[in-house]
Amino acid sequence: GEADAADADEEGAAEAAPQGAAERFKEQQDKVRYGLLPPPEPKMKISTFMRIKTDEGVADPTALEARVRAQMASRVRNHEMRNLANKLTPAERKEKLEAKLVKTEETGVHVALFRVTRLENKQHIFKVDRNAKDLLLTGIVLHAKSAGVNMVLVEGGRLGVKKFVQLMTRRIRWHETAPGEAGSGEESDSEDEDRRRRAVAQQVCQLVWQGTSPKRVFSDFRFEECRTIVSARRLMEQRGIAPYWDRVVE
Repeated sequence: GEADAADADEEGAAEAAPQGAAERFKEQQDKVRYGLLPPPEPKMKISTFMRIKTDEGVADPTALEARVRAQMASRVRNHEMRNLANKLTPAERKEKLEAKLVKTEETGVHVALFRVTRLENKQHIFKVDRNAKDLLLTGIVLHAKSAGVNMVLVEGGRLGVKKFVQLMTRRIRWHETAPGEAGSGEESDSEDEDRRRRAVAQQVCQLVWQGTSPKRVFSDFRFEECRTIVSARRLMEQRGIAPYWDRVVE
């Protein structure tokens, strides 16, 4: 469990640690060798309890077991304290993610194109907008009122686009209706209900195309609405990406 995880961390410390830590570890070993420091207490686990008892010839196994458990608990506490010390703040996590997102764009601009037949649920709209911006993606959600279809286009780094595709195809529950619409009542966890949800999701949101582009077309992520398919295509034609719209409505 947690103790074994802590043991694994400690056992791989010398190999995974940066050079400075490796040098400190070697220095400590040298001091023990020359008698400047006492040797560290043998690492003990319940799985080696009987072997330690036999080696030390301890007459009181209960005391030895308590000692083993205390040492294990101490290792777990030290492990948790190290994790806490290394834990990033929300701002640091965001900065780290953004650095990764920017780095993955060095291999080219990745593009994902979706057809969404229903995008009225405000929670769905919020998730699409928020995630696109958090993942440093640009693009458009283009709605043609007469056709009742939405084109969702995102462009950016490979990692950001990959995460957005997962959002659209797995994480958003497209079977959930917008507030005020007639829902399906209490949801069931049956296999039939799960199949129904997946079928609805595939009907509502389809990944039409995914690939790369020489450069970004958009400077931000935006929502646009047009009255007809023709006016929507004209808008995309102005940006030189009318074929994307054609793929969505074909």
